[in-house]
Amino acid sequence: RPLNEIWTSIIMKWSIGLADLVFAPSRKLGCVVKNKTKFLPVTGCQAVATQLDSATINRKKNCINILMSGGIKFENGIEVLADGVKLADLRGPQSRLSIKVCGPGKYEWLKDRLRDLENITVEYLGFLSNEEFDMIYRDIDICLALQKPEGRYGQFKAPSKGYEALCSGKALVVSEVGDFDLLPDETCFKLKPYSAERFSEILCSLTVDSVYARRLEALKYARQNFQSKLVGQTIIDKLSALTR
Repeated sequence: RPLNEIWTSIIMKWSIGLADLVFAPSRKLGCVVKNKTKFLPVTGCQAVATQLDSATINRKKNCINILMSGGIKFENGIEVLADGVKLADLRGPQSRLSIKVCGPGKYEWLKDRLRDLENITVEYLGFLSNEEFDMIYRDIDICLALQKPEGRYGQFKAPSKGYEALCSGKALVVSEVGDFDLLPDETCFKLKPYSAERFSEILCSLTVDSVYARRLEALKYARQNFQSKLVGQTIIDKLSALTR
């Protein structure tokens, strides 16, 4: 593995040196590009939903649906997830919370840590097909992006699922990885400091109306910043400036 990392690093630096324009999913990756004029961070870029999927239904049910997806591993914050949920369950959240966990990973560890919850429901879905995931995703209000902001690769983390969530009109709970720190507070709940205590505070503070308001702001912000046509024009403008 160390040899692979060294070889990959050499290839990456060589490719960057040859490139006329370097795209990256976070401004933090600019540290590996010496010529900043050819560096362009592109965080989100995709079609944006025209409306919220199921927010009205969830408001009527007085239920907030939360999704933890991707690798269920320590690097992705499952310790903060488990300990924060336990604290919030003891304190009693303001609204009915339903957390769905999907993707490969340490399910037995997570199930053991989250036994005997009284106020929060956790459902373990495992690995899902695209069709199964889409069915679940429609009813989600909040997506979690809890990656550890420190560590060996802390500077290079930029989980795309956060921007996919915003473009789908989902609110976010985010740690300070990638460019999530630049997101307006109206669109997300920021896990700062990075701790189970802070995550518990967020869970206990959630109300159906506050989440609904953030979902609306998330969709609005995504339309203004991540529409594929808008981002495409930014790329064209940058290339035109380089060729003048």
